[in-house]
Amino acid sequence: MQLVNQEIVLETKRLFLEPLRQHHAAALYPLLQDKRIYTYIPRNPPSSLEVLKQRYQRLECRLSPDSTQAWLNWVVYIKASKNCAG
Repeated sequence: MQLVNQEIVLETKRLFLEPLRQHHAAALYPLLQDKRIYTYIPRNPPSSLEVLKQRYQRLECRLSPDSTQAWLNWVVYIKASKNCAG
């Protein structure tokens, strides 16, 4: 585990996991356009990069709107390639 920019980053031998932030939208948007993943995700692909940025900005608070649930959303990077995996 590391602290980067005041946030915890989880690390394994192959992966980095970072808390989801608005700036991750650019890396995740192309991955989220693959319609095959919506077999498992009950929503449609984001309609635009801006829509995804706005969604991630709302999720950055890490709490549901009524503050009764903590949300732990992570972005996974492959260490060897530094590519976003999801």
